Amino acid sequence: MANKKFGFIAGPSGIGKGYGVGRVMKDAHDVRVFVTGDWCRENAESLANSGILVDDDVIFQAIVDDFNNSEGHYFIDAPRSIDQADRFISMFLEKDPEAEIHTIHIHGKKETCEDRLKDRATREGRNDDAEADVIERRLGNYYKDGGIHDTVIPVLKDRTKYHHINGDEDLELVRAMVGQEICPKIFLN
Repeated sequence: MANKKFGFIAGPSGIGKGYGVGRVMKDAHDVRVFVTGDWCRENAESLANSGILVDDDVIFQAIVDDFNNSEGHYFIDAPRSIDQADRFISMFLEKDPEAEIHTIHIHGKKETCEDRLKDRATREGRNDDAEADVIERRLGNYYKDGGIHDTVIPVLKDRTKYHHINGDEDLELVRAMVGQEICPKIFLN
């Protein structure tokens, strides 16, 4: 496939990375989106349900294996450290030195994420989204001083083609913005 697009869907837990962005990209442009949380729920359920992060090397190897078995466009939901971002960018460029690397950053208030996680827990029966301490651990990794928002996001802004979405909007509006504004900038150029 010429003009491969690789990249990241960045943002806090519950903001809409999967439903608001990933599904639109998959349906409209046949993008493979590796959702770390889904992988953890399938392969490290006890850690995922507690909100404790799975070791970076374990996640990296799972993504490498998935990436090496994929063809076409490929996005990862949010590296959680600068080291991970560097490793994934190198992985993308090793597979295709001409590939474009993008970041779709969906950002919003912590309260929006909390509400969506609780709603998702009810709708989908996801116990890992229902516990207040699990939600706090997950969101703390993103929002705390020196967290993902302060460290990784600036690196992605600097090293990739950066696109920003206000995740506090209604999720259907977010999906529409992704499909009508962001995807054309990435896939139709």
